[in-house]
Amino acid sequence: MELAKHFGLQSGRKTDKFSGVGYEVKNIGSSILKDCLAYLDCKVYRSLDLGDHTIFVGKVVDAGIKSTKPPLIYNSSDYF
Repeated sequence: MELAKHFGLQSGRKTDKFSGVGYEVKNIGSSILKDCLAYLDCKVYRSLDLGDHTIFVGKVVDAGIKSTKPPLIYNSSDYF
């Protein structure tokens, strides 16, 4: 939960979110958290600017399951 807060509650424009966090770099340069349950390594296929957000569509080039632990489920009361 603390790692989710670390990545989700602050802007990457103002801080290096990967500083002090264990990760490895995969095939196309994606940063994959060392302690993640699973990952998708994607090459950007297209990006769409929609107001104040950009949606990236990716083509999966690698994937993996690293753990069988239960996933973190979002509940807003856990974060605010």
